[in-house]
Amino acid sequence: MISATDRKEQLQVSVLNAVFYIDQSWNTVSQKAIANCFRHAGFHNSPESEELLEDANEYLPLTELSEKLRNRGYAIPDEKSYAKIDVESSRC
Repeated sequence: MISATDRKEQLQVSVLNAVFYIDQSWNTVSQKAIANCFRHAGFHNSPESEELLEDANEYLPLTELSEKLRNRGYAIPDEKSYAKIDVESSRC
């Protein structure tokens, strides 16, 4: 393609060939290059996000999970508050 452009030849590319070119190009991109693109775009790994990813892969009892979320500042209702949700919503 580049040599045809350099020779000022008109290049005819079909949609199928374009898909093949894109696939071939994408497969040559390394994981490090993708990570660098995300980093340059402002997406950074933080210890907290890595910790969340690790937690997502663990099996945690519900009480332990809710405690971890509360410690991170999430408003998690206790069992009594949760049980009252249906009663409160039926009053509307």
